[in-house]
Amino acid sequence: MRTTKELFANDWRMHALPCAVIALFVLCSLASAQTPPPDSADPAAKDAYVATQLARLFAGAPVRVTPRLAFGNALYVNVVSAAVPDYSIGLLDWHSETTAIQKLQEELRIWEAGAAITHSAESLKRQSKPDFDEFYYFGDSRAIGRRGSILVQVSSNPPGGSDAVLMALAKNLQADPALLPNLVRYAYVMHFGDTAALKVELSNLKNNVPELVTMSFVRGVDDQNSVNADYTDVRGGRLLMIYAEAYDSEQAAIAGLELDIGRISVSPDATTTIQGVKVYEYTRYGPAHMRFHVGPYTFDLNGSSSPLLQKTFSALVKNLAPKSGDKK
Repeated sequence: MRTTKELFANDWRMHALPCAVIALFVLCSLASAQTPPPDSADPAAKDAYVATQLARLFAGAPVRVTPRLAFGNALYVNVVSAAVPDYSIGLLDWHSETTAIQKLQEELRIWEAGAAITHSAESLKRQSKPDFDEFYYFGDSRAIGRRGSILVQVSSNPPGGSDAVLMALAKNLQADPALLPNLVRYAYVMHFGDTAALKVELSNLKNNVPELVTMSFVRGVDDQNSVNADYTDVRGGRLLMIYAEAYDSEQAAIAGLELDIGRISVSPDATTTIQGVKVYEYTRYGPAHMRFHVGPYTFDLNGSSSPLLQKTFSALVKNLAPKSGDKK
């Protein structure tokens, strides 16, 4: 007969392995939840990851938060609450407290200047808010606060309706300072695509458009998913400039194109459908300028003549349009 000591030892060995496996599974699950999907992952998996991280960022707040817009160092989200009308929050990571202070003051001056021009009755009021270094309300319509190097903007601010959300946000930022910077950076680039195929197509464009004798890629300061190409004639005169972007899906390309169009103050003069492709045309400030998307790619064409642009457009659509059965 085994002793109590032997029985206890055997019982510990029986339970130690399952406990270790469970602990390892929990740790792996937590790590997986915080590790961004690879570039090759399905777009839906990337969106799910961002939704999970947003839930962590706003944990404890009685609201539902969904991403609206991400670019550069900023992430804007929609906030849905049963208690107040829907509103939005902008999260900007300036990586430096000095820069954040400067940007906050610039924003406040813009608000006050706008109110002066429109003779608005809204006024700027500074209020003390826990866990924020500075916080300002501009009537009932807007609010902005700074926590270290992070600015938080509240648009269409419901009176008192965002207090619980801001408290939860500040608490979660304090618990994990890297959560927001990592989320902002990933949300912006998660749907960027590979530009390799795009560069090949732009390099071979002269096979379809003989007028484009010489092509050169221009180094730009834009995103890692973009390509700038210049085309000239036999005399070296510039004929065409193409700014193109690659995404991981057609849906992401459409969203990217809409974002690019919204970033500039000049709106399209006309929106037409050519060869099944929606084209935004600009003729106000030049002879030929159009924007469109083909599959997972977006294009901004600026040329010397409308016929040349039409010819280039047709070549890009023919060569890059998704074929039957393509996933993207």
